[in-house]
Amino acid sequence: MKLERLVSMIYMLLNHEVVSASVLAEKYNVSLRTIYRDMDVICAAGFPVVSHQGVNGGYGIIEGYKLDRSLLGAYDVNSLITVLQSISTLFGEDEKAEETIRKLQTIRTEPLAETLTMDIGSRKEMLETIRRIREAASGRKAIRFDYVNLKSKRTLRTVEPVRLMYKHEAWYLYAYCRSRADYREFRLSRMSSLELTEERFEPREVPAQCGTAEMKRDSEFVAGTTVRLRFSA
Repeated sequence: MKLERLVSMIYMLLNHEVVSASVLAEKYNVSLRTIYRDMDVICAAGFPVVSHQGVNGGYGIIEGYKLDRSLLGAYDVNSLITVLQSISTLFGEDEKAEETIRKLQTIRTEPLAETLTMDIGSRKEMLETIRRIREAASGRKAIRFDYVNLKSKRTLRTVEPVRLMYKHEAWYLYAYCRSRADYREFRLSRMSSLELTEERFEPREVPAQCGTAEMKRDSEFVAGTTVRLRFSA
């Protein structure tokens, strides 16, 4: 935990001119004394931290100091920042995405002309569904919902969510369906009455084809159906 805090503080300092000790203490939920000790550790690690006095004082990195940028070019960094900013907005200020954005900004030499923006958001109801499903997947909690398949048949499903997917301009959930005793792909726009249960599940082995076009959409597909194809010469 301390190591993660120190790394996060380094990137935060690299992205701000001056950050006060009180702001850092509040962000990381630690005492001012802990912040002072952390600054000593960061300095000992070779980062040139300077202390600014006065009303607007605080800690900062000496002017001109930058991290090694050799791994990523300006185009790579700006593209990643664009994608992560969209994800952060979609999931309501995702802290991990914002932390990664701060890290990338430290190695960006200068912003390129904006040639790409992303907005993969949806209407308010859909956003709430997306966030709740992601919460359930992260916490390994089963969810229940009513589902209408391609033949307009409504069924109640209890599933173990694996991941959310955005493709073909729509959101899908890949999950283990207990009714089908198999993994299925559900389109979020066909869900209703979503409920997060308190029932935790143990992760199952996910099929190798997960994430490919071979995943089964939830429909009236029945394994073993005989199909006859005819082709002209």
